[in-house]
Amino acid sequence: MPAPRYTPQARKDKVEGAIVAMVDVDAGGEVTGVRLTAVSLSRNLTDGLDQSVIDTVRAWRFRPATRTGKPVPVTVHVQVTFSYG
Repeated sequence: MPAPRYTPQARKDKVEGAIVAMVDVDAGGEVTGVRLTAVSLSRNLTDGLDQSVIDTVRAWRFRPATRTGKPVPVTVHVQVTFSYG
Protein backbone atom coordinates (compact mmCIF):
# COMPACT_ATOMS: atom_id res chain seq x y z
CA MET A 1 0.00 0.00 0.00
CA PRO A 2 1.92 3.01 -1.21
CA ALA A 3 1.54 6.27 0.71
CA PRO A 4 -0.40 9.11 -0.91
CA ARG A 5 1.80 11.53 -2.81
CA TYR A 6 2.75 14.79 -1.11
CA THR A 7 1.93 17.19 -3.94
CA PRO A 8 4.54 19.73 -5.07
CA GLN A 9 2.18 22.63 -4.25
CA ALA A 10 1.56 21.29 -0.72
CA ARG A 11 5.30 20.92 -0.18
CA LYS A 12 5.89 24.47 -1.51
CA ASP A 13 3.17 25.83 0.82
CA LYS A 14 4.53 23.70 3.71
CA VAL A 15 1.12 22.18 4.36
CA GLU A 16 1.11 19.75 7.27
CA GLY A 17 -1.56 17.77 9.05
CA ALA A 18 -3.79 14.76 8.65
CA ILE A 19 -6.60 13.51 6.45
CA VAL A 20 -8.92 10.79 7.70
CA ALA A 21 -10.95 8.67 5.30
CA MET A 22 -13.59 5.96 5.65
CA VAL A 23 -12.71 3.18 3.23
CA ASP A 24 -15.25 0.59 2.10
CA VAL A 25 -13.62 -2.77 1.39
CA ASP A 26 -15.48 -5.67 -0.22
CA ALA A 27 -15.20 -9.33 0.78
CA GLY A 28 -12.38 -9.78 -1.73
CA GLY A 29 -10.25 -6.99 -0.25
CA GLU A 30 -10.92 -4.47 -3.03
CA VAL A 31 -11.69 -0.84 -2.18
CA THR A 32 -15.21 0.05 -3.29
CA GLY A 33 -15.48 3.56 -1.84
CA VAL A 34 -13.48 6.32 -0.15
CA ARG A 35 -15.00 9.20 1.81
CA LEU A 36 -12.99 11.89 3.59
CA THR A 37 -14.28 12.36 7.12
CA ALA A 38 -11.77 14.84 8.52
CA VAL A 39 -9.20 17.18 7.05
CA SER A 40 -6.90 18.85 9.54
CA LEU A 41 -4.21 20.60 7.56
CA SER A 42 -2.21 23.69 8.43
CA ARG A 43 -3.10 26.96 6.73
CA ASN A 44 -6.57 25.65 5.79
CA LEU A 45 -5.20 24.43 2.47
CA THR A 46 -5.30 21.00 0.90
CA ASP A 47 -3.25 21.84 -2.22
CA GLY A 48 -4.36 18.58 -3.79
CA LEU A 49 -3.59 16.36 -0.79
CA ASP A 50 -7.25 15.39 -0.38
CA GLN A 51 -7.42 14.11 -3.95
CA SER A 52 -4.03 12.42 -3.55
CA VAL A 53 -5.40 10.44 -0.59
CA ILE A 54 -8.56 9.45 -2.46
CA ASP A 55 -6.70 8.38 -5.62
CA THR A 56 -4.07 6.40 -3.73
CA VAL A 57 -6.41 4.65 -1.30
CA ARG A 58 -8.71 3.60 -4.16
CA ALA A 59 -5.78 1.56 -5.55
CA TRP A 60 -4.99 -0.21 -2.25
CA ARG A 61 -5.86 -3.84 -1.68
CA PHE A 62 -6.67 -5.19 1.77
CA ARG A 63 -6.56 -8.63 3.29
CA PRO A 64 -10.25 -9.56 3.47
CA ALA A 65 -11.90 -9.29 6.87
CA THR A 66 -13.58 -12.45 8.07
CA ARG A 67 -16.51 -13.37 10.26
CA THR A 68 -16.80 -17.00 11.36
CA GLY A 69 -14.10 -17.84 8.84
CA LYS A 70 -15.81 -16.28 5.81
CA PRO A 71 -14.75 -13.08 4.02
CA VAL A 72 -17.04 -10.11 4.67
CA PRO A 73 -17.15 -6.48 3.50
CA VAL A 74 -16.02 -3.85 6.03
CA THR A 75 -15.48 -0.13 6.43
CA VAL A 76 -12.17 0.98 7.93
CA HIS A 77 -10.81 4.36 8.98
CA VAL A 78 -7.48 5.37 7.49
CA GLN A 79 -5.48 8.38 8.70
CA VAL A 80 -2.77 9.85 6.49
CA THR A 81 -0.39 12.38 8.03
CA PHE A 82 1.62 14.81 5.92
CA SER A 83 4.75 16.63 7.09
CA TYR A 84 7.02 18.72 4.91
CA GLY A 85 10.02 18.52 7.23
